[in-house]
Amino acid sequence: MDFTTDFYLDILETLESAIIILSPTGEVIYGNSTLYKTTGFDKTELVGTKIWDTLIPDEERDKVNSTFQKLTLNQGKSETTNFIKTKSNKYKLFKWQNTNYLTKDGDIKYIVGTGLDITDYEDSKTVMETYQNAVNQSLSFCTTNKAGVFTYVNDFFCKSTGYSKDELLGQTHQILNSNFHTMAFFNNLWETILAGKSWFGEIRNKNKSGTTIWTKTLITPIIDSQNIFQGFSVLREDLTEQKDMENELLTVSKLATLGEMSGQILHEISNPLAIIKGYSKNIKKHVSEDSIDANRLREDLDKLENGASKITNIFLSLKNSLLEAKNEECGFCNLSESVGEAMSLVQYRLKETTVKIEVHVGSDIEYYGSKGQITQVVLNLLTNAIQSVKEQKDPWVRLAATVIKGDVWVSVTDSGKMISEELQGKIFETLFTTKSKTEGTGLGLSFCQRIIQFHKGQLSLDKDSEQMKFRFNLKTTKF
Repeated sequence: MDFTTDFYLDILETLESAIIILSPTGEVIYGNSTLYKTTGFDKTELVGTKIWDTLIPDEERDKVNSTFQKLTLNQGKSETTNFIKTKSNKYKLFKWQNTNYLTKDGDIKYIVGTGLDITDYEDSKTVMETYQNAVNQSLSFCTTNKAGVFTYVNDFFCKSTGYSKDELLGQTHQILNSNFHTMAFFNNLWETILAGKSWFGEIRNKNKSGTTIWTKTLITPIIDSQNIFQGFSVLREDLTEQKDMENELLTVSKLATLGEMSGQILHEISNPLAIIKGYSKNIKKHVSEDSIDANRLREDLDKLENGASKITNIFLSLKNSLLEAKNEECGFCNLSESVGEAMSLVQYRLKETTVKIEVHVGSDIEYYGSKGQITQVVLNLLTNAIQSVKEQKDPWVRLAATVIKGDVWVSVTDSGKMISEELQGKIFETLFTTKSKTEGTGLGLSFCQRIIQFHKGQLSLDKDSEQMKFRFNLKTTKF
């Protein structure tokens, strides 16, 4: 039966693959509808033409011609991959299965090619290869079995940890453990991933030399096609440089806070020191007299004790405001006490201005966190507000707190007008400040924002307020 019969033609026209039949000299004898649809040519434009004059790009001619010659020499079937040129002069990549058909005498009668358009597949493959190369050059990736034992590590994982693949395969992440995180941290991590969920967070590890490495880590369960859990994939982005920079900024911020408070400390302790000096002279005078008035001496000693206590409290406030928040330092704290400490540290500023401060904080409001850190946030917001409105007529600052749905919400509002939208977008940027160089470093708000984020809250500017108003929330339960 000849291939031109209706039976064969109907079969060829239903195929999703492109079919092309050539003569022994390379002329197109037949093409199915898929070929025409893919290339944009119609039957009259292809049939009777040489394949290399219409479909084959110049740079592919030698390869196609070599394949064609082998088929005409009766060297059997062949498989090739090459570009073809469409009517619109675009290139498409095809994978071909080629065979020859012989006459009864053994001569070549037809060359038949069955082609599959793999352009999209190869494009996707190229994108995936590019992505994998990018990952290998910038991200650590590994896989583990169910027990967390490494089954694969990429080159960047080895580079960032200092271990070779041979040293890592068969080990667990324990080899990288810096002993920084608590058991509760890892228990939460394992509970999450063993429940079939992804875990995302920051982890501090150590490399082979013992140096700290911080990574942003995504751990995802590996589930096979039959929905059976096989292990975990771990993608890690190195945050070490960022963390080092944050620590440097933290140090600068603390020094800036210390500088801000130094004048205040000197001012505050001068009064109790003067009291101590004065009453010391009184005591000396009393003890030199023939008769000692015990009551008067007791009163003078009480004054000395009160003066010393005031100095002690001032330095305790300074110490607390400079403490770094850590899990073990957190506890249930009274907000009124934190606000009170902050207020005591801004009193010297108020004496130099006409700013009036209103405080509306219930004595029973408690939050969970670091008292020293929250005191520093309140101090920073109050100081900023005082500095920004001190030159106004009838300036005021209002601090208020309320409990809403299990969170403590604290606001600091002042008599100044809300800043422009442009400045609103920059206000929390590190080193951005609207103050003069002698009044601010631009570290305060960005530092305060990190403190509140540590406390699982958010510090923000209330853009709906006509006055300058900052708000932040704190948790009333452990986090």
